[in-house]
Amino acid sequence: MNFNFGENLKLLRRQKDLTQEEVAEILNVSTQTISRWETNMGYPDIELLPAIANFYSVTIDSLFGMDINRKNEKISQIIKDILAVRTKGEVKKAIKMCEEALKEFPNDYRLLAQLASCLLNHGNTEEEKKENAKRLIEICEKILKECADTELRHSATLLLCHTYPDFNKKEKAREMAESMPSYSITSNQLLLGILEGEEKKHYVQGNLFTFIQLIAVNVRHLLSLEEVCDTKIGIINSVIKIVESFYDQNDYYFHHYTLHLFYRNLAAIYADRKNESKTLEYIEKASFHAISYDTRPEQFIHTSSLFKGYKDTIYNSITNSTCNQSCILLDRLHDKRYDFIKNNKTYIDITEKLKVIAKE
Repeated sequence: MNFNFGENLKLLRRQKDLTQEEVAEILNVSTQTISRWETNMGYPDIELLPAIANFYSVTIDSLFGMDINRKNEKISQIIKDILAVRTKGEVKKAIKMCEEALKEFPNDYRLLAQLASCLLNHGNTEEEKKENAKRLIEICEKILKECADTELRHSATLLLCHTYPDFNKKEKAREMAESMPSYSITSNQLLLGILEGEEKKHYVQGNLFTFIQLIAVNVRHLLSLEEVCDTKIGIINSVIKIVESFYDQNDYYFHHYTLHLFYRNLAAIYADRKNESKTLEYIEKASFHAISYDTRPEQFIHTSSLFKGYKDTIYNSITNSTCNQSCILLDRLHDKRYDFIKNNKTYIDITEKLKVIAKE
């Protein structure tokens, strides 16, 4: 028998979050027998191997470690391909890729987590979105019940917290959210006291990059609760200053997206006030950042003081829309609130530039 057999069996059991006693009962053997198998002190009879493999949804070869590495390499490549598709907003294609992969690797939690992530808020109709949400909940609850991998469990919790409120489970979502670690005890903070040298520098830069995103997300929630337009303007201008202050070389890369959203908000506010000069000013800035985001290179190395040497890639950004930001902005500019400036040359020039880059 292969030396890896016991370790493989133990790993498969732990992935299902089962005790030796529970597996023994399922396979109709004693707990001592399971213990002997997992320590390579004994091995199952040949006729039991198909039942064990079937229970763990693996091949018999996998039980002996003969194709586990090959399987993991293949799944890693599949997930990489899925993420590449999602950077283009092709969610339907990504879902199909997940489903095809799960036919080959049934119940693989990594693939299930990818599928659940794709299903979040996806659908052409409200009915389709609801069905996808139900499917997401089923997958994530399965992960929490059976999977021992902490990262996958956290991912499932995040998705459920986003989805449960739509199914009258807001209290359950809140309970799950409150059980998660706070900012101060996440890996992002704890590793600061452990890492050293260049590794620590890169990690700190990654933290700062994430903090900008967290600030932007929280500000958008704050804006949704604010009704006074002057206060909204103050909030947006403050966050724009914060984001821009991080990049003394204006090398925003991903955060062109962030700035585009906030300038777009300012344009809408001033359009509602029929302030032509301010509306055009912020449309122009929103357009600049939308186009810059949509045309950014695949790979990028920052030069700003805080992020000097920090590498980013277009594949770190996923989206649920095949439309790029130029297309979305162009669509927003067709709103009737902008009718009063549609004959303005600046407005026309901006929309023409956006049309060149816009992708549906």
